Amino acid sequence: MKFCPECGSKLASESAKFCSECGFKLNNISFDSDKSENDTESNNIVARLDPILEEKLKAFEYTRYVNGEIVIIKAIETHAKTIVIPEGVSIIGSDAFSGHKRVEEVYLPEGLTAIEDRAFKECIQLKKINIPSSVTLISDEAFYGCSNLKEVYLPDGLSDLGIRAFSECRLLERINDIPKSITKIPDDLFLNCVNLKEIVLHDDVSKIGQRAFSKYGHRNDHNSFIRNGCE
Repeated sequence: MKFCPECGSKLASESAKFCSECGFKLNNISFDSDKSENDTESNNIVARLDPILEEKLKAFEYTRYVNGEIVIIKAIETHAKTIVIPEGVSIIGSDAFSGHKRVEEVYLPEGLTAIEDRAFKECIQLKKINIPSSVTLISDEAFYGCSNLKEVYLPDGLSDLGIRAFSECRLLERINDIPKSITKIPDDLFLNCVNLKEIVLHDDVSKIGQRAFSKYGHRNDHNSFIRNGCE
């Protein structure tokens, strides 16, 4: 017997798509078949959402897994200029905000661990975003085509950068030193970031992907590209 991770009620069947008691969407929810009913009931007490968080999440479509991870799927309102992701969210899912033409500011919470493929792709008015220190993954094309983004801070704990993560960010001017946890620069990472003034690579960077800095600084001849100990 399986239980709803939202309210703890017994489900009519393991293939149920919604909880008959609370209406919680069960799509993409995986259940651990090795756990006993008592274990599941105990875990559901922990898994129930805090009412304040639940209220804040009404602005989004999201998935909550039995391990407690909350993944933002997309925003309900697509015309907001400011997006605030509440504390308690673990992942910004693929395409979650892709193509949002009006968003200018995004605030991400500590505890967030991943920004998945194309999460903010072509948010052409995006000017400000904070990337928390807890983020370890910025996936493929996460910020591709954010043409008004001028500054990015990569957290020290970042361990995985995807291809084209910041391609076509044509107004991007400033980025901090590449974190020491990044040893390989992926293909097209800053492709056509024509206003980027400087990047510092640490000594342990062992590979720079194709076109990672293509057209780097071509508008300003005095711009410099610092490469420390990297062939």
